[in-house]
Amino acid sequence: MFTIKRDPLVKELGIVSAAVSTRSVIPVLAFCLLDVSKGRTKITGSNCDITISTSIPCDHDVDWSGCLPAKQLLSLARLLDGEDVLFAPDGDGRMKIECGKSKHRLPRMGADTFPVADKTGESTPVVLPAEILSSMVSTAAIAAGFENDSNPAAYLKSIYLSAANKTLEAVGTTGEKLSSTSFAIAETCEFELLIPREASSALVSFLPADMEATVWASEKHLRVEAAGRLFMCRLLDGKLPNWKSLRPHTEGLRARVATDALTLGVKRAVITSKDERWCRTMKMEVAKNQVIVESRENDLGASIEVVESAAPEMNGDSFICGVNALQLLGFLGAAGTDEIFIQFWPGGEKRIGKARDGSEFEYDSVCPLRFSPVESQIHFEYFTMPARLD
Repeated sequence: MFTIKRDPLVKELGIVSAAVSTRSVIPVLAFCLLDVSKGRTKITGSNCDITISTSIPCDHDVDWSGCLPAKQLLSLARLLDGEDVLFAPDGDGRMKIECGKSKHRLPRMGADTFPVADKTGESTPVVLPAEILSSMVSTAAIAAGFENDSNPAAYLKSIYLSAANKTLEAVGTTGEKLSSTSFAIAETCEFELLIPREASSALVSFLPADMEATVWASEKHLRVEAAGRLFMCRLLDGKLPNWKSLRPHTEGLRARVATDALTLGVKRAVITSKDERWCRTMKMEVAKNQVIVESRENDLGASIEVVESAAPEMNGDSFICGVNALQLLGFLGAAGTDEIFIQFWPGGEKRIGKARDGSEFEYDSVCPLRFSPVESQIHFEYFTMPARLD
């Protein structure tokens, strides 16, 4: 028999439920594991790909461990009107739950049926603010594909997380757009991971604010601990191609623009756009003291928005390019700063390549548009290929 306060029980069950399966043919994956000992109840949920574990104080007379249906327990706990929730296992495979005038019985399963996470072969731990890690992963995810996308490449539907040269880096890409974030760390360690898109979303929800997070990695899984909670997920096989090669080697043309003003301008202009892909392409003219956004003419009409730059900064002539409005809005929503930089290379770049015989040759490279926030906590770059305007 053990007793848990209702409010922390609801809070922690809500966190753990993100890892609980609702469609698995394995019954125990719809359950959460409760392990009662040393004055605390450890609650764990797992769908075999994602595992989340947390603990809360409790009063108990003996140690106990077993599994209860996670969604039912959470729904019940939310509706209970008492302060203390009493758990008492009975002899016929049920758990009696009492709170105030409420009395319920839920099915339970043995703890030995619950999947066990493997923690072997982990890297040196990396410690950083949980808020920074959450921002890095969520920002990289704005350019990553989704699980149901038709592209078979796993790295286009995942978040690439790597550590090298005392830098932690997170990257997401669909091939048409790419989001890269990086942050300086104190630890010297190296790893390269592909985190499934679903697991990255669960990780962002799991991470608390104003706390430190500790990250471990192995060949098979990622483990993160923060505020006494544990998050683990399986990794995808594969490796992200050399995405850094798309970074231009020269400065190009750069302008500094107010984030909110550009966001409102693009949102207004997109109202007269259709869902067809070519209609989402907008003409963007960047000059020294203004940005002009123009939607394509179609049967819904057309729009021209002139955005004044609060702090004009232009290191060259004005330029005109095509940009996907939805991709641009995705970046603007994640920028998190008052101003952003827009960079463009109108004529591309000259690059040096190597032939099979080892000889070098020069070729013209098409450069992407580069968007980045001004004075951000993390280094954030967003690349998208310029769209055709003809």
